[in-house]
Parts: sequence; C-alpha cells; structure tokens
Amino acid sequence: MSSAVSVQEQRVYDPITMSWIAMTQPLVNAGTVNVAGPISVSGSTVITQAASYFSQTIFTAPGNSSIVDATAAPPQWFAFQVAGTGAGASIWTAYIDGSLDGVNFTQVLAHITSTGNGVVVTLGGSPFPSRYFRTRVGTLTLGSATNIVLNVLANN
Repeated sequence: MSSAVSVQEQRVYDPITMSWIAMTQPLVNAGTVNVAGPISVSGSTVITQAASYFSQTIFTAPGNSSIVDATAAPPQWFAFQVAGTGAGASIWTAYIDGSLDGVNFTQVLAHITSTGNGVVVTLGGSPFPSRYFRTRVGTLTLGSATNIVLNVLANN
C-alpha cells in the first residue's frame, strides 16, 4: 500500500534552552498509511507549544500511533479522549503509553468502552513524567463508527 507522505517543519519554543528549535515530522497528505503492522492510521497530527503537546490519531484497527518526542519539555500530566466518527464504536480499549527512552513504554492512562464515547479522562494523583509518548488501541470493534479518534493533551 502506498500513500503520499510529506515532511513538515515547524518551529517549537524550547523552555529549557529558551530558544526556538526546528522540528520535522511526517504528515499524511492522502489515503492511508500502514504503521508498525496491523494498524491502519489515516492522518496523525501533533501540535507542540512551549509546555504542552496535543496529539490526534485516527485508528481503524488495533495498533500503536507514531511516537511523540517530548524531550524539549517532558510532560507529566495527560488528558485523553476517544470518540468514534459517525457514531461511537461498539468496543474499544485505548491507552496512552509513556517512555523515558523512546523504546520501553508503560501504560499511563486507559480509555475503555464503559468510559464512554467522547468522554475525557485525566491523570489524577501522581504525575507520570515522560520524554516520549504514544497512543495505542488494544481492541477495536467499530460497529457503526467509521473510525475512532484519539486525542491527547499532555503538559508539564
């Protein structure tokens, strides 16, 4: 399967060095791109601000999103929303995973069917500092939904 992929450069303010840095990331222009096995991801957006990261990924099958590099200002608090497009999915288990090295990931938050379509869950209690994070869908039955959208807001 092929898809048009381009690279976007954006400038991000790094609060550690107090300077602007250039970051590049692939953007899907059209179609669907297969990432890391059975996942079918069509479109993935990451918006970075000084101490906040917003990530949105669309899933049509279980799998992992691309990894968000948050080393410029590692977040420790997360908010997570899962919503079906067109309707709520029948069954899902979705997660935010955090990592210190970008290789070994640990579950930070879970969002499951009983949580509710479109409901936002937050990390309460103890912070979970992460230099890298990703979203992951463990199980997914779309039902009447065409896909599910995972939104993450991470900040320090």
